[in-house]
Amino acid sequence: MTALDWLLLVGTLVSVAMLIAAHFQHREIVDAQARIMRAQEVRLVEGVAARTAAEQERDAASAAHAEVLAANQQLTEDLATARAVTATEVLTPEQRATLLANACAHCGGVHARACPRVKRLQFGADGRQVIEVEFWRDGRWDETRVKWIEDLSLDAPASEAAAE
Repeated sequence: MTALDWLLLVGTLVSVAMLIAAHFQHREIVDAQARIMRAQEVRLVEGVAARTAAEQERDAASAAHAEVLAANQQLTEDLATARAVTATEVLTPEQRATLLANACAHCGGVHARACPRVKRLQFGADGRQVIEVEFWRDGRWDETRVKWIEDLSLDAPASEAAAE
């Protein structure tokens, strides 16, 4: 082997070594980019999951809000019925049954606003459930704001009215 052959062989080996080094360097760059892409995919999936959870919380809050609105609407209708009925002081059996079903849990009567017997209410963490009630002492609350269902008279049935 001549010196020229040796030089060509060494040059070829150096070129091959440089190609191998460039290949490994390129491979490291590709692997780093793949790791970055996987991390971005994970963050994207976590972001979608967080967004989905936030949407579910929003939907639950909207449902709870709608439920409270419906309950308030029902209370408003019941209050209007109670005002109309107690203004006449003469009840049909259906009105009496409605009032009995919606009588105040604290005093047993019917009133337009908050129960005058209650001094203080304490609500739970949800803001809806009553956990403690403090009442005024007997004789120290305004009973004139309460209509007692037993004091309201029933309409006479049509057959009795005709007989009289």
